[in-house]
Parts: sequence; structure tokens; C-alpha cells
Amino acid sequence: MENVVMEAGEGGSKSNAPQNDDASVMNALYEPPPPLASDGVDDAFIGMALEECSLRDVYSYSCHRFGVRPNENILRQLPPVAGDEWVRKIKVLDFSAVYLGGKGCLSLVPIIERCTEATHLMMPNVGLTHEAAAPLFEVMRYHPSVSWMDVSKNRLNDDVGRWILNAVIENPRIRFVLLRDAGISPPLLQKIENRLHERMYGTVEAITPSIRVTYAEGFSQLFESSLGTGANDTARVPVHYVPPSVAAGLVELRHQLYRNAESMRCVYNCFTHNLTPESGGCASDAGTDAEELPETNSEAGFGAPHPDRCSWRSFFCGLRLLGVRAVCKSLEDSVAFANLCGICNVETVLFGKLIQLLRPHVAIKDEMTPESPPVRGNTIPNQFADVSPPLDVQQGASMDAEEIPSRDLSGNMRAATPEMGKPQADTPSVPTQEAARMASEARCSPLTLRPLHCTLHEKRSSLGPSLLDTFVTTPSIAGVHASGPLEARLRLDRTFDSRNKQTVVDQLYDERVTLSEVFKKTGGEDPDASAPSYLVDIDEVIKHAVSRVGESNREIVKSLVEPWAVGVEDRVLVNTEGWLSSMYVPQLEASTLMPFSFSEEKLIWAGVTVEELRESVDLW
Repeated sequence: MENVVMEAGEGGSKSNAPQNDDASVMNALYEPPPPLASDGVDDAFIGMALEECSLRDVYSYSCHRFGVRPNENILRQLPPVAGDEWVRKIKVLDFSAVYLGGKGCLSLVPIIERCTEATHLMMPNVGLTHEAAAPLFEVMRYHPSVSWMDVSKNRLNDDVGRWILNAVIENPRIRFVLLRDAGISPPLLQKIENRLHERMYGTVEAITPSIRVTYAEGFSQLFESSLGTGANDTARVPVHYVPPSVAAGLVELRHQLYRNAESMRCVYNCFTHNLTPESGGCASDAGTDAEELPETNSEAGFGAPHPDRCSWRSFFCGLRLLGVRAVCKSLEDSVAFANLCGICNVETVLFGKLIQLLRPHVAIKDEMTPESPPVRGNTIPNQFADVSPPLDVQQGASMDAEEIPSRDLSGNMRAATPEMGKPQADTPSVPTQEAARMASEARCSPLTLRPLHCTLHEKRSSLGPSLLDTFVTTPSIAGVHASGPLEARLRLDRTFDSRNKQTVVDQLYDERVTLSEVFKKTGGEDPDASAPSYLVDIDEVIKHAVSRVGESNREIVKSLVEPWAVGVEDRVLVNTEGWLSSMYVPQLEASTLMPFSFSEEKLIWAGVTVEELRESVDLW
């Protein structure tokens, strides 16, 4: 195949292609291989043509040619049976779990070339070298199916960057290229970025290199990062801060999670159900072809009680349904947003991690009586479990966008300590009937799905002037890029030290309506009529609770249920009404809801680095 001579300014010309050793490596790989010889190879393969071998045999033979031992992890991924039907079943080539080195990567090139239905090539931090990259990206120039490449954290250089640019120019199927910490210079990364942006949108927006640097992951121009420097730096070192549009998307998502804290199950359903509302834009204005991204994801189904992942298109639809408009102008923008947050995983988006970071967390009150009011939130229509919620739900929503309060800076929020779940001195452990009625009228609404706007969140509270007057003004860079943990800066308070336990409590709270109905049915069928219906056998309670949060969390569920167990004759029963009613969201009990206004929080996110965001999300 002829090498394409790139135009001036597009990353070099034919003279920049690898010479001598690199060319000999490519020729050795792409000339028809000879029949398998008997030196060190299984006798069963002697004389067989390469097309007659399985992918596992091809890989073993390729490793033999380059003098490396076949990797067991890779062998397990490859089918041991010859035939094109087996090759066509491979959609993802994921080599990220092993370190291969240069010759190990060279051994994979024949496999990559033969997998003509694979759409994803994952090779981050595998030891890809200059020599191995030459034939790899020669294959990428004409590969018929790969649209996503990840070669981050490999020691590459600008020669490899030019080969990548050449592959992007020549192969219109390539849409995403991840090049984080790959050793390629920012100007060349910018050229790759511009090509991909032009492919997505048909235009290349002008960028001022002196004040911006691309995040260098091959996504849309939406994700340009600010360029920061340390106080003692003699040269400008790029620091990737959260871009303004991503900051706006994070703020919108967090505000919607607070608005719908009583109906989080409906929020999860927005991402996991196949929703196509007319005004949501999921089917009509996505702006992408059907072949670009997977339509469905078998891992995110209706049966899972609390699925934490969905397909790319479902993530795009879910953001639009929730009114998070800043990062879902197109499907590609929502995928890029997910990748920047560190929740994009091959064909799925791990949206549950991001929700757990941003949502208001649940606490547990110390004591509750059987005469307590019913579990709050039981007015949520059950049909939300099966029917797509409308885009503009209005009924029952008394908290309009203009009425979302901003927490004053005097510090009404309780500290994130393990004791946070205990009632404060001025908070009764058992809510009154009147308090429950007011809470039900004010907050027990279906999903609230109005888009948020910056101007709606900048009203001052009734407490009078505060530090907001100086906070919302244009700050210096040093003021925005504050230090301290991300969760502390944004007041992402947790009730429990253990994030795993916090997640279990949050999920049980979200499932409280379903669990309450199950327990009522179980208690009503109890042959022992002497026990009230809300007293259910402890084994039944644990079984149903574990079915909602996963078997791996059984011990956590037991520790939460056992304090509510009572002995009735020779049985151990659980006060299910008291247990479910003991879970509450502290922010909803306070007089104010949101810790910051829209503009305040967006300003704080602007001082967060991408690495900080990813690390915080990954903790969940």
C-alpha cells in the first residue's frame, strides 16, 4: 500500500515516514507469511497457511517470529477455532491489562489486522514503542471498522504522532483517539484534534495556542483546558483544569440530583430505560449516524435494581431528560464528557460513579417508633419503573427552579463525619405527623425535569448580604484554583467514612418504596397473626434488601438491619417501618438545600483539575 504524502502543515510528508528498520519491520509483517516451519512450533501447524489458523494460532506464530512468549491473558481473549465467523464476533481488542513491550506489540499487529469487525482498540500503557507503532498505524490507515483507539501513557514521539495524524486523515472511520501522556507535542495533538473535530462537525474552530492547550484525548473542541503554571515554574507547564462547559454540566447535574433527591430511582431510570421523548432529542437531533456508537448495552437492563452503567446513547438521552444541556449538544459531546470524568468504559458509561459523587447522601437516625409516619416518597408513581417519565413533569412540584435556595456561607451544613447520621440537638429523632405532611407536600413529587439556567440560581437568600457579593466577582487565578480535597471544597458531604456503606444506604433509600411494598406483602402473609404486619422475619428482610444492593453487600445490610430486630416468642423479627423510616437525607431536613448557587459552584469547578475529578469519581 502506498504511503500518502501529507500536505504542508498537516504533520509532515513522506520523508518523515520510518526508514530502514521501520520499513523492514512493516515489510516483514505485511508480506504474505511463509508456511509455518517446524522450528519450535507445534507440528500440527506445519505447512498450514495463515488463513487456515485460528487467531490464537496466528498470535502464537507471530510471537515465535519476534522471539517473545505468548501472553496468557491475550490467548484467553482469542478464539481457538479457525473461521471468519469467529473473527467477526470480536468487537473489542482490549490489551490494557498487560504490559507487552515493543516486540509484544509487534506480535499483535497481525491479530489487529485480521479482526475486521473490531471497533475498539485499547492499548494504554502497554509499552508501545516507535518501532511497533509504525506497522500498527499503517494498519489503522485502512482498517475497516476501528473507530476508537486508546494508546495513552505509552512512550511515543512526534514521528508516531504524524503516523496517527496520517491514519486519522486517511481513515474516515476513526472518530476517537486517546493520547493522554503519550509524549506527543501539543501542536501535533492540536492538528489531530482539529481533524477529528472537522470530521464530527464539518468545521475547525480557531484556537489561540498561547492561552489554551487541547486536553489531547481526541475529542470535540468542547474540551479545551486552561493552561496554568506553578509559582516557581520557569516554563509554562500545562495543567488541565475542568473546562467551563464541563463545569456547567457538573453543576446542572448536581442541582438536578438535589431537586430529585426523593426520587433518585427515577433518575437512574432515565439512563437505563430506552427513552425516546419527542422533545428530548434522543432520537431526532442526536446528530450522529447509527453506526457510530452502540445502540444498546446488554449490561444495563431493567432487571438490575440499581444499574450503574448504560450505553453511550442512553447516557446522552439521560442527560437531556434531566435538563443537563451544557454537555449534550450532541452524542459525541456527552461521550467526551463521560471520558473526561473518567466513567467511559469501552462501550458503556459508568454513570453510577458520577451520580454517587454528586448526589445528596443518606443518613440514618438513631431511633424510630412503629407509629412513625409512612416512608416518605411513597407517592412516587409506580409506573416510573416501566414507563419513560415525561420531559416536563410539572404536577406536584412545588419547588420551582427560581425557588431553589442557596445555602448561606455562615455554615448551616453539618460536617461530613461518621456522627452525621445522628439527630442534632434541635432535630427530633421522631418526626411529627405535621412535619411528615409538610415534607410530603413539599418534596414527594415525581421527577423534576426542568432545565436549569444560571440566572435562576443567583438570587440571594433572605439572610441579607453575605460574602456572595465578593465571591461572584471575577477572581484571580490563585483564588479560583483553591487547595484542599475536592469533596471538601464542593461540600460533597458523606454520612459514613466507608464509601461502600454509604452507597448501600443510598441505594436502600432509593428502593424504600419497593421494599416497603414487599415487606407489607410478606408481613400480611405471615401465618402468625399475633405479630403486626410491619414486623417481618429478619432473614426475609435481609434477603429482599440484598436483592436490591447485591450479594457482596450482605454484611453491610445485616449491620443496618440488626439494630431494628426484636424477639417475638422464638422468632427474630424486624420493625421494617421503623428501619425504612430511619433513613433520611440531611439536606432535605435543613432549611436550605443547595450548598452553592449555580454561578458559585461553576466557579469552584473551574479550579478543579481533570486529574482531581477523575480520582474523586474513581473512589466510588
